[in-house]
Amino acid sequence: MTAITPPPNITQLALDLPGASCDALPTPKRIPRPRPQLPAYPSPEVRIDWFGVFADLKRAAWSMYRIESQLHIPKTTLLGWKDGAEPKHFDGERLIQLWCDVTGQKREQLPVERRMPSAYQARR
Repeated sequence: MTAITPPPNITQLALDLPGASCDALPTPKRIPRPRPQLPAYPSPEVRIDWFGVFADLKRAAWSMYRIESQLHIPKTTLLGWKDGAEPKHFDGERLIQLWCDVTGQKREQLPVERRMPSAYQARR
């Protein structure tokens, strides 16, 4: 096996230049990536308990038919809200106003439920 020699016209220019040694190159420093600060315990999400709203109206002798005729919202839609669906803002406000009028309580006394957010929601 023979050693490979460079042609005579090529010189070692890179090593002949001042400060061209490999030791003179700066080493890249690792910059730590900032991590988002998450709360230790996420606060519970407060939502209106629509089932409780309908239960209070039923205790005040209001049937689903009477609520339907008062709000002009189909009974099937009202039953969906009672089962856990979320009403549109305007319709929910009308139902809350009806609840306030029938029960004589203030809006701050609405039945609410506190749910802990899921792990996915806590990361967002």
